[in-house]
Amino acid sequence: MVTNRELARVGHENGAPRGVSARDSWAAGADPADIRAAAARWCEAGHGYLVLLLAAVGECGWRQEAAGAIRRDSEQLHALVRELGELQARAATAERERDRRRRRDLRRLLGERERARQEREDVADALTRAMNKRLGRLRPRHA
Repeated sequence: MVTNRELARVGHENGAPRGVSARDSWAAGADPADIRAAAARWCEAGHGYLVLLLAAVGECGWRQEAAGAIRRDSEQLHALVRELGELQARAATAERERDRRRRRDLRRLLGERERARQEREDVADALTRAMNKRLGRLRPRHA
């Protein structure tokens, strides 16, 4: 990571790298030797900035890779959250369907139980009538 201390170490004066002064001019009519010397100072001083720039670019690349990995992980997490929501909705639907079927089956079983009770009562009544009729024939008649 490029720190402020490293930037301060390289430093700058009037927007120029260290070792390059405001007197370095590229104005027309300047002495070519002065221009060459100023260019050399710019190149020497600029090397520190280049090292920092390369480090920053390297860190930027690492951070971009990390950001890409985080983005992919985030997308996977969002997909899992969506899938979880879908599964919860399906589970809720299945529970409602189960409850509906239970109520339907309960109504059906209660209806069958009521029919069976009614049949037992009808059979018991028929048996009672038949037995009473039969017993009535077997009893002696008192005049």
